Amino acid sequence: MSKAPSPASESSLLHPDVRQYLSTHQLEEKVNMFINRVLRERPGDPWQILSLEFGRLASVTPVVEAVFAREILASDGLPTFEVEVKIRKGDQVWVAARVIAPSDSLRGLQDGLELRDEDSTRFQGKGVTKAVHNINTILGPLIKGHAVTDLAALDELLRQQDVTEKKSVMGVNSLSCLSMALAEAGANARGLHTWQYFSDIFNGPSSSLCMNIPIPYVVVLRGGKNIGSKLKFSELRIVSKRNPLRLVHVMSVYQTLGRLLEAKYAANGKVQFADGSYMPPVDKIEDALNFVNEAIKQSGLQPGADVEIGLDCAATDLFLAEKNAYELVDGKATNVDDLITAYVKLVDTFPALRFFEDPVHFADITGLSKFKERLGSRVQIIGEAAYGGSCRRYTEAVRTGWNASCVSMKLDQVGTITDVMEAARTVLSEADHKVFLSDVTKENINGGLIDLAVAIGAEYVKLGPPSSAERLSKYNRLVTISQELADAGRLGDVANDLLILAPPHRQ
Repeated sequence: MSKAPSPASESSLLHPDVRQYLSTHQLEEKVNMFINRVLRERPGDPWQILSLEFGRLASVTPVVEAVFAREILASDGLPTFEVEVKIRKGDQVWVAARVIAPSDSLRGLQDGLELRDEDSTRFQGKGVTKAVHNINTILGPLIKGHAVTDLAALDELLRQQDVTEKKSVMGVNSLSCLSMALAEAGANARGLHTWQYFSDIFNGPSSSLCMNIPIPYVVVLRGGKNIGSKLKFSELRIVSKRNPLRLVHVMSVYQTLGRLLEAKYAANGKVQFADGSYMPPVDKIEDALNFVNEAIKQSGLQPGADVEIGLDCAATDLFLAEKNAYELVDGKATNVDDLITAYVKLVDTFPALRFFEDPVHFADITGLSKFKERLGSRVQIIGEAAYGGSCRRYTEAVRTGWNASCVSMKLDQVGTITDVMEAARTVLSEADHKVFLSDVTKENINGGLIDLAVAIGAEYVKLGPPSSAERLSKYNRLVTISQELADAGRLGDVANDLLILAPPHRQ
């Protein structure tokens, strides 16, 4: 005799729109809760209890009561803003979320506009009163009274207020921060961890869906012309291959690298960028790679086997349009064939170098093809500049031939959380494609980035080094979610995903 399908299996057969509707209104969990109460109490008239419970629900759908933004100071002493969301459920009103807007001083050509005041008499033009005004007088009143647990609908309202490509009216910082605050408020209203709330939206409601912890891909040394460095390339990153020791390895290599740079350059060797990465007076990429390689060895680890290295070339910044060439040395043009030959030599010399981000200009389709031909089987290619975190740009870039198997995206590139989810879903629909979700140069202490990375199945999360409260909050959130997933029996590959040596299982 065949068994009747379980509720979970029946739910999985429903149309995605139906599952989303059930999740948004918590229909399944509420009905199950009420039926369980009836079964426990066994009243003479079960319908009386059910009618009371459903009647109570009808009048207490949590809605946005108020949104307030305020200008505050970021870690570098320049302004950012904080968004506070109050929600109402019946007669109860409470602050359900506070989120601080991150800021990225290294913005790509296709990234959305970070709205600043441009008033030179105040904070060197970096004030954010325009963004605060947009939230308090336009976006906040717009969403008041709407269900806080329907993030897609809320995000759509926000998007309708700025249909420009780069969000130049409202500012991408206004939209992304408010969207994250609404998401955290929605999770609060439902009594869920933020990663659970995001997962219900992205994957559909499922109490049994297992998830993996994204791997930290950590910047430790920085160069590039955007920060006035002699080193032409933008970033050197490390990634540990050994769980549950990933965080131990990252911290060890980062600290050892600092000691090596200080021994070589004294105080100049430990100058740090806004995210805590080192900015030594190095002008040759070979020297920079040698420092990182040696730091891995002096940490008692094996380059390549224990820790791999990644290079963000940011080649678009090196491109000389008038010469159709790249500037690896000041005043000297290098054609794409010689550029790729230089990359091959680096990989030959440093076998632990396994990741290349934006190795050629985002429109250099021929250059990318040549790079893949010579190094495609030896390294992973990460694309960011060509995509700008956008579904449309990703689809267009792939159509024209700029197709990297790893795609890096940031929360503040395109606007709302829903935009990021749509872009991630587009990328992951391609076979063997991976998402790298990235922090920004001036982060905050919120952990929502990590919750989102877990929920959308990002294989890697790009982070600054573990050196300040706003960076450490991301690492600590990884550990916390790892524990929460383990406790819920939803951690994917337990042997490969635990970030702590011996997680205590709560009783």
